[in-house]
Amino acid sequence: MSDYKVLWFDDEHESFDSIIDDAYQRGITLIGFTNAEEGIAELESNLIYYDAVIVDGKFYKNTQATGDAVNDSALFNVARFLDKIEAKKKIPWFIFSGQPDFLNATNPIAREYKGNKVYNKNFDADIEQLWVDIKKEADQQLDTQIRHKYQPMFEVCTEKYIGAHAGKDLLDLLKARDQGNIENQFNTIRKVIEDIFIGFNKFDLLPSIFVKPNVALNPSSIFLAGAVQGEKTDPIYKQYKHLEETHLPKPISNYLKNILSITQAGSHRSEIDLFVKSIKTPFLFNSVLYQLLDVVVWFKMYVDSNPKTNNWVSVEPTPVSEQAIISNLIKGKVIQKESLARKGKDFAFFMPETKGDNILIPSTLVKLHSLEDDMIIKVEVEEYIVNQSTQLRKKVKRIELL
Repeated sequence: MSDYKVLWFDDEHESFDSIIDDAYQRGITLIGFTNAEEGIAELESNLIYYDAVIVDGKFYKNTQATGDAVNDSALFNVARFLDKIEAKKKIPWFIFSGQPDFLNATNPIAREYKGNKVYNKNFDADIEQLWVDIKKEADQQLDTQIRHKYQPMFEVCTEKYIGAHAGKDLLDLLKARDQGNIENQFNTIRKVIEDIFIGFNKFDLLPSIFVKPNVALNPSSIFLAGAVQGEKTDPIYKQYKHLEETHLPKPISNYLKNILSITQAGSHRSEIDLFVKSIKTPFLFNSVLYQLLDVVVWFKMYVDSNPKTNNWVSVEPTPVSEQAIISNLIKGKVIQKESLARKGKDFAFFMPETKGDNILIPSTLVKLHSLEDDMIIKVEVEEYIVNQSTQLRKKVKRIELL
C-alpha cells in the first residue's frame, strides 16, 4: 500500500504513466494537477494529507490556460504559496522538469528557491533520486510520522468508511496528545464518534432516524449495543428493535458508552473540564483517545466482514409521518439550565421563539441531548396532570437539535 501522498503540478501529468507507476511501486501516490490554481486550492483544503509537492518547470497558471500557454509564472505562484503556508506546515517540495529550455538554463525561480536543483524527467537516475529524497524529507514531517505510526486508523478515514474529514480530526487529536495541548479536544473526539455512527448508517447497520437530520449520539450507542427495555431514550428511537445477531461486541459498546459519558456537552462535561484543568495530566484524554482508536480500527474490520444489514424490526407503528412531526415542532431556545444546575436540579426550560409561556424540559431530555443555555432547538410539547389533580401543565416531549 502507498505510504506517501504527493501533489504533482504538471500540465502533462496524465501522459506519464511510467512515472506514476514507478512512484506507486515505491509507495508514493502522485495526485496530478495541470495548473497552479486548482492544485493550490487542493493543498489549501487537504494540506495535512500531503507529504510532499512536485512542481514542473513550466505548466498552466489557471484553469483557462490551454495549448502552449505554459510558463514559469505558475511555478512562482506555487513557490510563493508554499512560502505563505510554511507556518502551518513546511511541506517538502521539488522541481521536476523535462523541458530542455528549462533544464539547460539557470531559471531565477529555481535558483532562488532550490539553488537551481532540478530533477530531470528524462534521466532514470534523477527519477530514482527524487523518490528517495521525497521519502527522506517527508519522514521528518510530524504529520507523516503520525500517519505512518497509526496507519490502520487512517485507513478508515476515507469516503468509503467514515470520511476524510475524520482523518484530519484524528491527526489533530494525536498531535494534541504529543504536544500536551488537549484543551477542547474532547469535542473533536465526539465529532469522530458522530462520523462513525454516520458510517454505520451508510452500511445499513443503523436506521437513518438516528443520524438524520442530526446524529443522536446516546440513542445510537444504545441501539447498536442492543437497547434494553426501560433504557432512557427518546420514544421516537424506540420504534426499532435491534436484533441480537448484530449487537456490538461488549468491549466496543462499553468503549462507546464511556467515550460519550466523558465527551458529551453539558454540566457533566463542565465537571470533566474542571477536573482536567485541576489535575493537569493528559491521562484521562489519552485513555478516551485510545478507546476511540480501537473503535475506529474495529469499525473497518466489522464492515469488511459483511455483517447482516437492516437487522432490526419495527416494534410500533409511527403514528404520523416524519414530515408531519417536524412541521408540528416549535422553535426556541434552552434557558435557566445553568442556574438550575447550580441548585442541584437537572431540568431546564424552553422559551418559544414566538410568544408563549416557558415550558419545562424534563431532566431525562436535558441529559439525553446534553442541553446548554441558549441552544436553539425544536420541540414537541405535551400536556400532563399535576399531582393527580385536574390541573394541566405543559412539558417538552421530544427535542430536535438544530
